[in-house]
Amino acid sequence: MYRFNLISRYFYNHASLHDFYHVITDRIAADLDPDDVFVRIDRTISRIGPQFLYSKLRCIEKQNGAERFGGLIQIMQNDDELRGRCMSLLSQLSNDNGYYLEELFHGTHSKPRLLPFAYVLTSIFMLFLVLGFFYRIFFVLLIPVYIANLILHYSNKSDVNYYLVSVAEFAKSLRVARSLVKEEKLRQYFVDISFLDDVSGIYNKARMISSERRFEN
Repeated sequence: MYRFNLISRYFYNHASLHDFYHVITDRIAADLDPDDVFVRIDRTISRIGPQFLYSKLRCIEKQNGAERFGGLIQIMQNDDELRGRCMSLLSQLSNDNGYYLEELFHGTHSKPRLLPFAYVLTSIFMLFLVLGFFYRIFFVLLIPVYIANLILHYSNKSDVNYYLVSVAEFAKSLRVARSLVKEEKLRQYFVDISFLDDVSGIYNKARMISSERRFEN
């Protein structure tokens, strides 16, 4: 079962006429049916693999990009051991949560819902709690305030957990990427790998946030 709503996310977040020779739009895709082509040729073993392959089908590379990618394919075809090591590494990213890694960087991030209202509810709860020692009716009024606060808390918690899953997948992807670039035959196609150091800094910050959130929850 192919989840094209998730597989196509990388394409929609990255497709740009400035970066490629041509991009197959949705209107043209309705006639060409690249989804059917994708199903027939897909042999990927990770979850970011289908996203990249789908993007490749709909984004026609410029000549230098196509030649570079063709050279990479040739290396994989001619070196069984290298291909086996790469497949073993990429198989670590086969969890369905990997589909959401793309959203961590390029998705539309939802802000906490009704955050000011949450602050107001917390203040009212504390106020009613103090007043309850003097007027017991306020202990009764605490119940609806507590329920409303609880609903709001778990509503926002689902959004937080969504990004925690993405952070966990990011950690695995980063480890796999570091292992892949150690392969000499692959390094020639990724001359500048300084971006791994950049994203490592992002990951360290995200991991701290993740730990804090788990402690709070």
